[in-house]
Amino acid sequence: MPTAEQKFIKHVYETGGISPRSVPELRVSPSDLTNEKIDPQEGFVLSRINGSWDIQAILSICPFREADCLRMIKKLLERGVIELQP
Repeated sequence: MPTAEQKFIKHVYETGGISPRSVPELRVSPSDLTNEKIDPQEGFVLSRINGSWDIQAILSICPFREADCLRMIKKLLERGVIELQP
């Protein structure tokens, strides 16, 4: 499993448009988030997105494995809930 996680992490960074130095920002208003299906873990990650912290900083404070956190960030990106600033 650790090998698969490392491959996934590498894949996300290489092809997912995500860099450890990218800064995520909300694309929707907080009130519009109530219309989204956000699970508690995604909610935790979203609560750390402040427009200042980069992916690396968010990963360092999340209690989830890096692969899980990146999966959630990737999913939020794909759904248009967040965007990344270089």
